Amino acid sequence: DHHFSRRTDLVGDVADDRRKHDAKDADDRHDDADGQCNTAIMYQFGYAGPRDYDKAAYWYAQAAKKGNAIAQNNLGYLYETGRGVPQDWELAAHWYYEAAMAGDGPAQNNLGVLYRDGHGVRHDLCQAVYWFARSAASGYKEGMKNYAHALEKGEGVEKDTVEAAYWRQKGKE
Repeated sequence: DHHFSRRTDLVGDVADDRRKHDAKDADDRHDDADGQCNTAIMYQFGYAGPRDYDKAAYWYAQAAKKGNAIAQNNLGYLYETGRGVPQDWELAAHWYYEAAMAGDGPAQNNLGVLYRDGHGVRHDLCQAVYWFARSAASGYKEGMKNYAHALEKGEGVEKDTVEAAYWRQKGKE
């Protein structure tokens, strides 16, 4: 019995050490923006259990404040949709803008949509096209489609069906 009990103590000690190590790793991950963003993604999409938009919003905000463009874009999306945070178009625009300025193609497209639709920013088709063009140039397919549509319709930019066809095709590749 004593031998079994001692083994249990050793297993318990090893398990306690492992938990302490895992907790320290988790703390380290949560101190850097990439780790915080990854934690938020796990909560948003339910990769580690049920979806939890409140926790996703918290961790995106931590990473976004540190300049993580993916977190900034995703936090903007949560504000746009009101998931985990109160719906707020202006905060959505703010976070999309921060990520867009860092070169994030999806955020550039999302900001363009807000300008096109006048949500959280003044309705401005020229600004929408500007951000769609930047998104397209970054290689983001949805940005290519939106830029092609604007060129095709002449919305916020001079109509150019040849350039529109180029971007529409590139968006399909």
